[in-house]
Amino acid sequence: MFEFYLLKLSVRLVAFSHEHLRELRIEPFSADKMERIVRSALNTYQNRMCLTIQARLSETTKQQLNGLLDSVVSSQNPAENPWSRLALLKDDPDGANLKTALEAGEKLQMLRAVGLPAHVFETIDPKWIEVYRQRAIAEHPSDLKRHPDAIRETLLAAFCQTREADITDQLIDILIQVIHKITTRVTRTIEQRSLKEIQRIYGKQDMLFKMAKASLTDPQGSVADVIFKVVSEEKLRQVVQEGQVIAGGRNAAVGYYTERFSLLKKRLR
Repeated sequence: MFEFYLLKLSVRLVAFSHEHLRELRIEPFSADKMERIVRSALNTYQNRMCLTIQARLSETTKQQLNGLLDSVVSSQNPAENPWSRLALLKDDPDGANLKTALEAGEKLQMLRAVGLPAHVFETIDPKWIEVYRQRAIAEHPSDLKRHPDAIRETLLAAFCQTREADITDQLIDILIQVIHKITTRVTRTIEQRSLKEIQRIYGKQDMLFKMAKASLTDPQGSVADVIFKVVSEEKLRQVVQEGQVIAGGRNAAVGYYTERFSLLKKRLR
């Protein structure tokens, strides 16, 4: 994309230069020479722009940016060769679950630790930011290391600024999907636990109706004389047991997800 963008821009600038020289009644240079002049001007412009961006970065931020090219052991595949931090940041989440949410949180922490100032790309055309972002994504860390400091740090800064927004959007989507799945998973867990530990009690609505009717018919009577005549004591014990199992399963599931979301919250601070 970078070379294509420069080529397209060069063609437009060459055409504009020819038109401008004609308006001034000046004989234009040859096509080859005009192209060389335009490319030289573009290179000079880019170098100055990169130096301007670099001047807006603190020494700590520069160290953090360059540190993204260092290798770390991948938590996803420790047996493989170490990945650079930049490669980990480029990697998109695989599915929507708490694990990928925590991984996205770690990436956001890594990007925020870079400490890019808000004004780093002030006055810079967004098209250049996107071009440099794509260039940082396409190039291997070893290629990025060979660039002059100003160019390398500009490419990495463009990547980090846009990537933080991308990962934030990804994390929001993941959390929405995870929250949507929680109710289904909790319900399934409770049902499986209930089937293992107790026999499911059916007809509770009918039992409630019988107990209410009997209670209203003889409000002063004892439980044994009124309630147990329409619903046996054993059946009520089974209902209580079922409720206890369901409540226990719900509490266990809620505790599990609360713990994981608490961990995610800490990582996002």
